Amino acid sequence: MLCSPANVYTIWVTTNPQLQEKVRSLCGIYENDHYVFVSCPEVLLGAMANATVREITIRPQGDDDEDEE
Repeated sequence: MLCSPANVYTIWVTTNPQLQEKVRSLCGIYENDHYVFVSCPEVLLGAMANATVREITIRPQGDDDEDEE
């Protein structure tokens, strides 16, 4: 975070309030607020799957940047 705090994004899998506060404090030192906490890995995986499906459905069909021969 020292080099480019505005470009650092983190996801923390924890429900531990002490760890969450430590993360908030450390990120605050670098003026970084790009962090989130999730309660379990399944929450993160579900969000990633949802985002992947969304991207696939909004992508123009047949536009894969490959020349047809």
